[in-house]
Amino acid sequence: MKRVLLIFSLPTLVFCGLIILSLNKTSELDLLTKNLESHQNELFQIRTDLKSELLFSSDLRIAETEWEYWTKLGNENILYWNEFLNSPNNLHTSHTTKSSSVISTEINKLLSYLNRSCKGKNVTFDVPNQLENSFSIEPIQSKESFGFGFTSYDGFWPSFDKREANTIYIQSKIIKEIVQYYLSSFDSESTNLISLKRESAGSTDSLHIRDDIFYTKSESSSLRSSNLIKSYLFEISFSGKTRNCRSFINQLLPPFSLRTLQVSRKTGNIDQLESNSVETNSDNTDSGILPIIRDITSIFTIEIEYVYDASNDLSGWLTEELSHFGNPTKCSELLSLLK
Repeated sequence: MKRVLLIFSLPTLVFCGLIILSLNKTSELDLLTKNLESHQNELFQIRTDLKSELLFSSDLRIAETEWEYWTKLGNENILYWNEFLNSPNNLHTSHTTKSSSVISTEINKLLSYLNRSCKGKNVTFDVPNQLENSFSIEPIQSKESFGFGFTSYDGFWPSFDKREANTIYIQSKIIKEIVQYYLSSFDSESTNLISLKRESAGSTDSLHIRDDIFYTKSESSSLRSSNLIKSYLFEISFSGKTRNCRSFINQLLPPFSLRTLQVSRKTGNIDQLESNSVETNSDNTDSGILPIIRDITSIFTIEIEYVYDASNDLSGWLTEELSHFGNPTKCSELLSLLK
């Protein structure tokens, strides 16, 4: 009986042992499965991070390439503007501050000198008829002297502060050079200096400058429209021939810059038009032949910009650009990279 029980109990014990072993192994298998899934998730995250890293590294290489390009371009621009300013010969850079009374004396001396120089070259100061109708017989206004942008200050000098007075003095030295260029553009030809205008130097100057003031028609045409350039603007108008204008322009070396040039034909009365401007052949009935123009004098109006400072400080521009992205606090961080 005992043997029978032993025979039947032994498989049962083995079966129970196998069940217990199976349960243990199942538990270990579940644990290994969980570990495997965890490692798979980690591997997936690593692959994702690697792809992102590859994208960022590609963007970084592109950014570094662009940074090198723009840095090189920026350095070239700095060199260009440093040369353009021509500091050794720049009248603003080399200027030493003077008192208002001294400047008043210098302005009067300059006006006398420029008028003598113009008369020595047979320059007239006639104001041409501004009417478009060429049949007008309105007399031409003739002037014995010229104001050269300082008509109100010939014998009169208001109470300027030192800064405004010195600005006017710098403008006067620039105008002196412009007039010298103008005079050297003519040999024995007759010429008429119509106007020479400048910008107002300040609030007091604005009250007295009158017809000598110059307003630019388009600020975008000037170099200083970028707000990184500081300059003075002038306008000269004179009569002459194309070669005279070309000679004048060729003398406008840096820091002078030609901004606009307008050319118009002189207007006059009908007698001048018939006797001086056109030569025709009454025997020639061929209407296809153009008349011969005898008087080729034109009026040239030239806007000139004199640059006296070029800023390399991009902080203002960069702060404004970053503000569009809602993150102006990064300005100082980016500027530190520029140094």
